[in-house]
Amino acid sequence: MFEPRETVDKPEDPPAIAREKTTEWRIEAPEDLAISHPLVKRAAAAIRKASRESSKNRIVRWQDRYQAKLVKPGPGHLDIAVSKASVPRASRILQALLAAFERRGFAVRITEKNETFLTVLGEAFQIALVERLKQVTVKHTYGTGVDLEPSGRLMLRIGSIYHNAGVSDSATRRIENSLNRFVVNLVRRALETKRERAIHAERLERWAIQDEENRLAQQQRDSEALRRRRLRTAAIRWGRHQRNVDFVEAVERRLQDGAVSPDERGNAERWLAWASARLKAADPIGELLKDAWPSAPLRGSSPMPWNWE
Repeated sequence: MFEPRETVDKPEDPPAIAREKTTEWRIEAPEDLAISHPLVKRAAAAIRKASRESSKNRIVRWQDRYQAKLVKPGPGHLDIAVSKASVPRASRILQALLAAFERRGFAVRITEKNETFLTVLGEAFQIALVERLKQVTVKHTYGTGVDLEPSGRLMLRIGSIYHNAGVSDSATRRIENSLNRFVVNLVRRALETKRERAIHAERLERWAIQDEENRLAQQQRDSEALRRRRLRTAAIRWGRHQRNVDFVEAVERRLQDGAVSPDERGNAERWLAWASARLKAADPIGELLKDAWPSAPLRGSSPMPWNWE
């Protein structure tokens, strides 16, 4: 007989995600949506102005020739890059989104570099509404080639790179039907960022403890090496001192035995007196005992390795 499988309860979604699945919090962007948000109105006006001022003969850098086919509001406005035909639709999407952000308490901030940042659960993310380009076949006098043209497919981007966790038009679903999913992605990214930050903080704390232990152990090893060097130096100095003592004692014995001529005796006594005083003043053992206990300084902290677990 087969034993029944144990059912595993799926973790419940956080409230900020669970509410996005309810009808009450559904984000709508109908065709007749009125544009009332100041940021959207200013961005649309800036796009219209930039479109009027643009000229077909304007100089465009070779690497920007495809992006030049999209209109942008410019610095100080929402980050939008769409074709002129997609401006009304982009305005409705942003109007619905910004109203939804205000209802959820997500703050919007625009930088001077035409970057739009959204604060979700205390985490800031860069967002943008851009239009994808498509390949088209272009006829030339010398044959056909491939060029890029606006496709009409829009993408709500999270982050500054092209591939991201945002939402985009597909063959079966438009962005207007995925605005709640876009909010869910933002919330998930915010929760994941908080989780990664907590994990990083916990790793830093464990590394600080481990690094402190490593530094104390290294200090002990450095101190032990310092004491060995000090002892070795003291022993060498004592050996030299002892050889000098033995030499002076040998000179004294020669004087006592009368093995020194009268002419040499005066000079020998002078050398003996000076050497005896010198040796009494120099005491390697006493100097070692008077020195402070050798202890190496504690080394500075080390940065956490990238692979620290």
